[in-house]
Amino acid sequence: ACHALLVEARSRIAEMTGLAPICPGSPEWISQLCVLPMPTSPEIDLGRLWKQYQIEAPITIWRDRRFVRISIQAYNTPADIERLIEAIGAVVVDAGAE
Repeated sequence: ACHALLVEARSRIAEMTGLAPICPGSPEWISQLCVLPMPTSPEIDLGRLWKQYQIEAPITIWRDRRFVRISIQAYNTPADIERLIEAIGAVVVDAGAE
């Protein structure tokens, strides 16, 4: 169930950002955790994920690219995924359009 939620979130976030995932979504590559590329526009404040939405998702920068780590646990629900996608949409997509 965790893998299914992660694959759904990963697919929808990649579609929203327009950035392809860095690996396949099969269980051989990901289980309950994945890293997704995020836009690097300076207007995007991924810290808002916590400050505004109380979503804890570590942000890393590697080789001038920004990534968010998403981890799904047994207590996460489809509603949590909707909230995550909504938050990333507001933080990343809306900010990038400004």
